[in-house]
Amino acid sequence: MAILRAGRRALAGGAELAVLDLAAPAPAPGETGPAARAAASMDLYMMSLFGGSGGRERTVEHVERLLVTAGLRVTSTARLPSRMAVVRAIASEAGGDVVTSSGAPS
Repeated sequence: MAILRAGRRALAGGAELAVLDLAAPAPAPGETGPAARAAASMDLYMMSLFGGSGGRERTVEHVERLLVTAGLRVTSTARLPSRMAVVRAIASEAGGDVVTSSGAPS
């Protein structure tokens, strides 16, 4: 959060911040397909690295919420063929709404 807030303070005059992350897809309840297994494997890996501090793979929605909490307004979210996600945001005067990966404001 400290890094995102510092990035927010550094943005000037319409500048944009882009976060590239191997964000896990939000799993559907009971999903057991390859994407769900890959996300679960990454969660286990993150927990093994960061233990009790709650390490886990973030979803795109989680990244979007972090940006809003840091005082940014999400302008777009895209998933690359590599499974990386690109979440773009600009400075928000009031914290702003997040445009979710489905395109709907929340």
